[in-house]
Amino acid sequence: MIEPVLSPDYPLWALQPKRETTVTSFLKKYPEYDGRGVRIAIFDSGVDPGAPGLQITSDGKPKVIDMADTSGAGDVDTSTVVEVDDEGFITGLTGTKLKISGDWTNPTGKYHVGMKNLYELYPKSLLERMAAEYESSEWTPGHRRATADALRELQAFESKHTEAMNDSLDQKLMRKELRSRVDFLKDVDTNRQDFGPTYDCVVFHNGTDW
Repeated sequence: MIEPVLSPDYPLWALQPKRETTVTSFLKKYPEYDGRGVRIAIFDSGVDPGAPGLQITSDGKPKVIDMADTSGAGDVDTSTVVEVDDEGFITGLTGTKLKISGDWTNPTGKYHVGMKNLYELYPKSLLERMAAEYESSEWTPGHRRATADALRELQAFESKHTEAMNDSLDQKLMRKELRSRVDFLKDVDTNRQDFGPTYDCVVFHNGTDW
């Protein structure tokens, strides 16, 4: 869930209309009648436990005491076990070398690693928006530059070597290579599949908890 960016003039009171429902006057009269000591179970398709409003209750206790994801979207296979190398790194499933913090306590020295595609956690509307933003800001500009460079090289070669039948063996290979680059760039843009960002996940037991 993405927190909305509100302008300074946004009527925050409208998000919880306490005034219209007379809750404000009720809380002034009974300040401790604010839900403390009450546990509520919520079934929702998308809850952000990191949202500021879900952190601390009015009497200073954790507001969210437990969560269960039954969708399967957040499941990560961490059956692969690795150990730290001589330089203090482990290698994640993406192939990335991950520096292990010296502050971590791990009596066994074993780390369970997995990986997660972030798009799998997004609802459809957010996934479509994020994918469109990535395409316009990251993929399209770079792909256009690469395609223009490949076409420029091909055209420069063909303008210099106008008769393909007169090519030497090296020139035939170069002509084929340059044309293949252009064809590949066109094909990859047409048939590409955006899997989005992929993150390494690391789980270990500190002697007491996972």
